[in-house]
This record gives sequence, C-alpha cells and structure tokens, in this order.
Amino acid sequence: MYTYWPSEGGNADYLTDIPIRAYTEPDVRWWMQNRRKDYYAMNAVDLAGLVNYLNILGNARAELVVTHNKGYRPDGSRHPHSWSIVDNAELIRLFLTFSG
Repeated sequence: MYTYWPSEGGNADYLTDIPIRAYTEPDVRWWMQNRRKDYYAMNAVDLAGLVNYLNILGNARAELVVTHNKGYRPDGSRHPHSWSIVDNAELIRLFLTFSG
C-alpha cells in the first residue's frame, strides 16, 4: 500500500509532542539575484515539509511562519535570512505561555 509519508520520519519523529515554530522568508528573487540560488537551496521547502509532517502526525503546536519583506540586517541591507523576520515581542509571549 502506498502512503505519502515514509513509515518513519527520521529525527522529525522525536518532535511530535514538542511545540515547533519555524520562520522563513522565501524571497526567491533575492536569492537568485544575490546568491544565484533557487527554492531548492533555501530551507523554506524543508521547513514547510517538516511542519506539514508534524501536523499530519497530530502535532497541532507545529507551525510555519512565512514572512514577506521583513528580512533586513541591522545596517539596513536586505537579507531574507536575517533574524529580523521574527517578531521578537510575539515570540517572547509564546515562550511565556510554555513556561506558565
């Protein structure tokens, strides 16, 4: 019988009961122009696959945050893989929900 997912998800199987949040800003044009890379060289596809896999296994606390035009370095230069894609205050609020 064919199933979409392999019988084992490797290390992802250890994350089925853990809250997971993955951030990505898949600006493929930026990657092509600045790094000569495409979707296959970004982690966006892998992150989406991981979160989807965990959701299918029942982990409702696995989520993917996809941003647009938020990736800028402290000097103002554009870089979609920058930590600026994360909403720091919102992430801290999330962390506090896990500790209480």
